Amino acid sequence: MLAQTSTWLDLHDVKDFFEQAYATNVTSGKPPSSLVSDFDVIQTAKSPAPDETKQIIIFIHGINNTVSDYETTTRIIFKRLYWAGYHGRFASFRWPCSYLPPTTANPFLYNLGEFYAFKSATALKNYLGYLRNNRTDLTGYAIDLYAHSQGNVVTSEALLQGAPFDNYILTQGAFPAHCFDTNAPFLQKLLDAETNSVNAVQTPFYPANGGYHGYCSLIHGNLIDFYNTNDFALATGTTLGLQTNWEEDQRTQKPEAFFGGPSYIYDTNTLITTGYYTFGSSYTVTDLQEIKALVARSRSKAVGAQGGLHGAIRGSVDLFSSYGFWNTRDEHSAQFARPIQTCLPYYRQMLTSFQILP
Repeated sequence: MLAQTSTWLDLHDVKDFFEQAYATNVTSGKPPSSLVSDFDVIQTAKSPAPDETKQIIIFIHGINNTVSDYETTTRIIFKRLYWAGYHGRFASFRWPCSYLPPTTANPFLYNLGEFYAFKSATALKNYLGYLRNNRTDLTGYAIDLYAHSQGNVVTSEALLQGAPFDNYILTQGAFPAHCFDTNAPFLQKLLDAETNSVNAVQTPFYPANGGYHGYCSLIHGNLIDFYNTNDFALATGTTLGLQTNWEEDQRTQKPEAFFGGPSYIYDTNTLITTGYYTFGSSYTVTDLQEIKALVARSRSKAVGAQGGLHGAIRGSVDLFSSYGFWNTRDEHSAQFARPIQTCLPYYRQMLTSFQILP
């Protein structure tokens, strides 16, 4: 007589194990805009682990993410966190970012993307409030935010609007360092663009007029800056021999001028910003988010390219010295683009910074 055994497999798509939400009601046109964004949940996790860690990590992507890119990156992060030892909840938040043409000599659409990022922040704030206050399955769970590149604009603005959180990692953050730390060193070429060069154009400095200086200094919590001073997108990148990184955008593209309008002028005597359209009409810009994204110039490096920060920043991780993140285009997203064998220590550091691993 032969013994018989059977095997039961419960197969799932990996996305069954995480949650996805997205911003709604964000303008897809040029500013100005009076729309107020909100959120919708695409799906919740179908099969939470019975012994899961009482944490939920929320990923907020950066610029240049198609729906396919967002889906792929979300899956990668979830799997790598699991391999690194994480057994809590995971969610990702999609917002309508801009896209940068990869092969043109002037690929600056960054500032419009920042405008969309600011306008998506209320949606993220509402989503995080929903997780904290309306989800009984998440009672007592820590909310850990993980924002990449321009996603830090969405995230920081949401926190300034009152979104709840416990820990926040800014990885390769594309937002001025002096937003978070007013003692961050200023970058001479950006100061020159304000005052000394032949074509110098002054822009707002203080938040009351739409500037960046100290804007995020009132965020209180565990903020950790994952930075790379050699980051391609933030500090060192070139396209066809021309500098096309975040610093160069700040130097040459502020105030912004769109084909078909608006173009912006900031009057340093009256502290008034005016938007001008092609056919002569104009308006006084009162939206401080619009001014920051499209008019104000940073005076410092990006937070994701600057080490040694304090102020709102409580800790930092040097991605170059600790994990070898280098100065090529792909390395701006090395944690997603590299094979797991070379970036698993990065994810373990994430869990340590989120106070999950010792």
